[in-house]
Amino acid sequence: MKLLLRFLILLGFLLVHLNGHAQGSMLRVTCEGADVGAEVSVNGVFKGECPLDMSVGAGTFKLRLVKKVESTREKIFEQEVRMGDGVVKKIEARLGPAQFTADGQRIEAERERQAADKRRQEQEAARVREDNRQRELALAEQRRIEMQTRALAEFKAQGLEPGNGKSFRDCPECPEMVLVPPGQLPQRIPPANALIAWLNQVTIANPLAIGKFEVTYDEWEACVAVGACSPMPEGVTSGVFTTTRWGKGRQPVIFPQRSDALAYLAWLSKKTGYSYRLLSLAEFTYAARGGRSSKLPWGDEVGSNNANCKNCDFRLGGSQPAPVGSFAANDWGLHDMLGNVSEMVADCNVLPAKYAAMPKDGSPSRAEHCAITSPPASRAILGDSYVVMGASWNEDIGSGISISQGYEKHGLSTLGLRVARTLQPKAPDAGLGK
Repeated sequence: MKLLLRFLILLGFLLVHLNGHAQGSMLRVTCEGADVGAEVSVNGVFKGECPLDMSVGAGTFKLRLVKKVESTREKIFEQEVRMGDGVVKKIEARLGPAQFTADGQRIEAERERQAADKRRQEQEAARVREDNRQRELALAEQRRIEMQTRALAEFKAQGLEPGNGKSFRDCPECPEMVLVPPGQLPQRIPPANALIAWLNQVTIANPLAIGKFEVTYDEWEACVAVGACSPMPEGVTSGVFTTTRWGKGRQPVIFPQRSDALAYLAWLSKKTGYSYRLLSLAEFTYAARGGRSSKLPWGDEVGSNNANCKNCDFRLGGSQPAPVGSFAANDWGLHDMLGNVSEMVADCNVLPAKYAAMPKDGSPSRAEHCAITSPPASRAILGDSYVVMGASWNEDIGSGISISQGYEKHGLSTLGLRVARTLQPKAPDAGLGK
């Protein structure tokens, strides 16, 4: 009896097992490369890792594979699978690109929020900085205008006004200065080159003070006497039988290098409390004509005895400089803006392609405009090149304000300088007036 009972139980178990196997189906899920090891689930129930063979029932179910690539990112494959009864099916799973997990999405959203907050803070800080910068510029401009207005009032009280040609000195040893009014350079239409096209756009926005003459030996040697400047040699003409010295005194100082000129300007500035400097190319071109629209300070032709140059029909032309003021001043009271000695200005030599980017307010060229016009070996000896204006006693004057090239470390018997300064009120220790 017991044996029969055991047989019936075993038979029932086998029948149930054989019946389930006959009705089931087989699903094979394959993966390749980095996708191997992805977790496989069916209708949300974990089944194992890919690749995987598994038994499934007939019907439709959702197959999902997930492979984490980072703590917050995962790759996913999802497919709805329809299976018949007693079939075998293979699915080649190719997981998609990495995407954020639910936690990753929350973390990324928070990161983006923080980044956006940081950008807003940086933008606000930049706006505040720019507002402050503009405010400081406006205040500086307001102070400059106030100082200029006060300075002009002080000058006017002494009969000095821009353009009237009357002169003053900031100290007994200082160069004589005249006031030059603001304005625009005479237009040259059509412009002959990029330089003229740029100058046509320049406006000198503010009045300034300019040396009435080129700096003389007497003025230079006042700086030498206190050890602030180096002495400059006297000019000499060597003949067959005699040697002629040009003398000093009211002769324009010659042979200064760039560093010498800067030392002299620094001495004047320290002595007077005013900011002395060189003219810019645009300022020199503007001031040389004295407000006229003519090609030259005195007219359109070189003529006779208007300046000291080789083609000026002057007795010293081509032989040596003349004492400053030997010729009539232009309409603003400036002498020898053409001829006698060439004058260094603040500008470096500029590539023609860079003129369009040059300042339009009369200020000098900046470093990004400068042209490298000599090889390194020459630059080591001569220094960088800069602009020289006005022609000299040993050159011809052409049909305009002469522009040429000089070098920082190369002093010449044809080269001198003229000073300028911006207008500011009289300092307590700075004497004003002539």
